Amino acid sequence: MTVIERGPRVARREDPDVSTALLDLFHDEGIEVLLDAEVRRVEGRSGGEIRVSVEDANGEKVVEGSDFLVAAGCTPNTQEIGLELAGVELDRRGYIRVNERLEMCSWLKEHER
Repeated sequence: MTVIERGPRVARREDPDVSTALLDLFHDEGIEVLLDAEVRRVEGRSGGEIRVSVEDANGEKVVEGSDFLVAAGCTPNTQEIGLELAGVELDRRGYIRVNERLEMCSWLKEHER
């Protein structure tokens, strides 16, 4: 698995020590992390063969795999994808409703019965 991060660290909204701990964990799990990396080209189709050309401080490299997940931006894309069928509740901004322990509110209601 390879994580391609456009910024200088993972989890940029967290404290730097949290980002460092996550990076260490990823490395321990054998996950390659490319920081300050820019995707130049994507070829193929998810579920088949995919080639992603990436450029970072070390130059250009190609990452190959069978699946490709893109997470871009901070706005949730949760509208009209059937979450209500799974009992997932959203707040007015489209984020999944959770409590202070980040537990889904709809899951808690179901399992309190």
